[in-house]
Parts: sequence; structure tokens; C-alpha cells
Amino acid sequence: MHKMEHISPPQAQPKPRKQTQGVRKTDSTESIKEFGQVDVPTVQTNIHCLTIIGQIEGHLILPPQNKTTKYEHIIPQLVAIEQNPDIEGLLIILNTVGGDVEAGL
Repeated sequence: MHKMEHISPPQAQPKPRKQTQGVRKTDSTESIKEFGQVDVPTVQTNIHCLTIIGQIEGHLILPPQNKTTKYEHIIPQLVAIEQNPDIEGLLIILNTVGGDVEAGL
């Protein structure tokens, strides 16, 4: 009789996690909290795109269920756009239910 040898299947080694993902996520989260936007790859262009989502929240604090863009996030961007000689145009994207009136413009 032949003896059956016990052969165990090869063990899969766990893949090491990349440290850059955690750092990247933290940077994105901080960017959203601080500036209201995510850092996207920069492309040389003479047109700046400014996105307004929901109402512009200023002196009145709106309920948490309302989508808002804080004016503290918009004003610094507008000043930077105005002072940058390379920017020749501004594209404002309104993502609101009622358009410019609902956004507070």
C-alpha cells in the first residue's frame, strides 16, 4: 500500500497596505473642511471653475438637511481669481434646486 502524504495548499500572504492612501484621504478631508473643495490635478488654463452647491450660507446658519456652500469658501476664491493675472474668465456652476435665486445670488 502506498502511504498518502498530507500536502497542504500554499498559504496566501496578506498584501501590505499602502500608507499613502491614509495620508491622501486625510489631506482630502482637510481640504474639504478648510476650503470646501477637493484638490484636483492642476491644469494650465485661463478659466477658473467655481462650484456652488445648494444655498450660499452666510450670516444665517441653515438647517443641516439643506445643502449649502459657505461664503467663507467662496470669497477667498473670488479674491484669488480677481488678483491672478493669468485667469481671464470665471465659470460658475450652480447646483441648486431653484437656480440663482435659491443660491442667494
